[in-house]
Amino acid sequence: IRICRSLAYIHNSIGVCHRDIKPQNLLVNPHTHQLKLCDFGSAKVLVKGEPNISYICSRYYRAPELIFGATEYTTAIDVWSAGCVLAELLLGQPIFPGDSGVDQLVEIIKIRF
Repeated sequence: IRICRSLAYIHNSIGVCHRDIKPQNLLVNPHTHQLKLCDFGSAKVLVKGEPNISYICSRYYRAPELIFGATEYTTAIDVWSAGCVLAELLLGQPIFPGDSGVDQLVEIIKIRF
């Protein structure tokens, strides 16, 4: 839930898309359980109609639209990444461990609900 609050804040309050949500960029204080989102080196204010780079975000946490090369995307890419991080927390390993962009899509498609 804390990761969702962090994303809601940066997306809605300051209008920034992080673009590199992954476990290494989530710092947790073991005593207070406070979560801090770090490494804003790839972060950007997304402007509708303005193209962005599609090769962004670490592979295991990359949203499908980025893998397909979309240059107009939304903060939903951060939400996808957060979901991948939460799944990894539950599974103990990445949910989509692709070796390439194509392999990543295959891993995503293989999921059965």
